[in-house]
Amino acid sequence: MTQKINIFSEKWCDMVFENKNKEYGAFFLRKITPKNHFVAIIIAFVFFTVAISAPVLFRKMAKKQVEKVLEVTTLSKLKTEEAAPPPPPKDETPVQKQTVAFKPPEVTTENVPDELPPTQEDMNAKPQQIAAVTNVDTLVNLKTTEKPKEIVEADTKVFEFV
Repeated sequence: MTQKINIFSEKWCDMVFENKNKEYGAFFLRKITPKNHFVAIIIAFVFFTVAISAPVLFRKMAKKQVEKVLEVTTLSKLKTEEAAPPPPPKDETPVQKQTVAFKPPEVTTENVPDELPPTQEDMNAKPQQIAAVTNVDTLVNLKTTEKPKEIVEADTKVFEFV
């Protein structure tokens, strides 16, 4: 003998939660499950009905396109206008532009420096000057704490947003 068991019935819910805390929340969720399923089915039905019928509704609401009547004419019926002949060239002699011939590069000994650039070992052996001094008036004396008037302190504000 087979029995039909409906797990969504209130009898089943009462049997499962017999002698248990019914105020915990699971009992309430189990009670409202059939209602939630019914609402979900209705929403899905409405959604699919709208999705399927939307193209038909848009076609009916859209303006009907006006068909254009095009006349087809054959080439034999076209009227041709005779074009004026191009004007004759003013000067029959061709004009040549001056061109410069390509010359292969020549190796010369002019403008060659007498000494070779220093090697890496020479660069590491002696201290090098970082930059050439061009304006002596704006130099800062590192032994004093005074700063020249032209140097403005940088804004040290930390930006939180750029």
